[in-house]
Amino acid sequence: MEDESACSACHASLIQFLRYHTHEFSGGPKTYTIFAGKDIKQEDIEKAENPCLVGNCTAKFRDLAPFCKGCPPIPSEITKTLKGESGLEITYLGHSCFTIHSKEYTLLLDPFLSGNPNAAISAEEVEASHILVSHAHGDHIGDTDAIAQRCNSVVFCTPEVGTLLSETIKMEQGQPGGNIRTDFGNIKFVTAAHGSGVPGGVACGFVITIEEKKIYFAGDTQLIKDMELLQDEKIDIAMLPIGDRFTMGPDDAIKAAKMINPTMVIPMHYNTMPAIIQDPVQFKEKLKHTTGIEATILSVGEKLSL
Repeated sequence: MEDESACSACHASLIQFLRYHTHEFSGGPKTYTIFAGKDIKQEDIEKAENPCLVGNCTAKFRDLAPFCKGCPPIPSEITKTLKGESGLEITYLGHSCFTIHSKEYTLLLDPFLSGNPNAAISAEEVEASHILVSHAHGDHIGDTDAIAQRCNSVVFCTPEVGTLLSETIKMEQGQPGGNIRTDFGNIKFVTAAHGSGVPGGVACGFVITIEEKKIYFAGDTQLIKDMELLQDEKIDIAMLPIGDRFTMGPDDAIKAAKMINPTMVIPMHYNTMPAIIQDPVQFKEKLKHTTGIEATILSVGEKLSL
């Protein structure tokens, strides 16, 4: 453990972790190196065996190793970080709308709730600290304005989509290729091949980094070669449209999964209307047979804990 420059609060938390939680790792196959404090060096992290960063002072290196935030960090959360248990919960609200809930934040993706016959919750009931909008078609920008105003949410979108929202809403605007560091992690805007729904704009997808997990939200898109670049991102979950007609269909979504190589795929943007009826079970079986990648089919309102 490297913690010589840790503050007294972080040091005390690490002592509690060593006293009450290290038995969970005794006899295990891995040896871990825990770093804490403001004086740690990048080269030491890169040389360490299974490094883990603990405490807010180490946040600047969070891209190099699993990171447990807090000053002081909670000992049980250090354990979860070492075990790779993110504590995230994904809820499918229908169509392409999801919430991603962590201990502190709730991200809401493409909040099409009002007018969605399959919505699991109303726009008045959902909570969101942050909202991500892939483009301005009504079944994606949806209730963004009303929810953001009620919840004081931060909205991530392109500048063109931002022109459709109230001026009082807090926004973080970007374009494909751009990253925005956030209080929960990182948002990377990525290319989507689809109409933007607003003059001069482009549609986009997002790579969301939160609680050491990477989630690719494709938005509406056709199959594109840019997806091959996502292999380098080491995506944990890829949310891919399978509805066809307006987006990829199941066969192209399988090709996309093969390009991206995520740990898991969650299908979306299907069965909301007659034009996009698909069989997700058939997609799941074919995906597994073709690529070896697992699909998790979420019913509307169903939750997935990571």
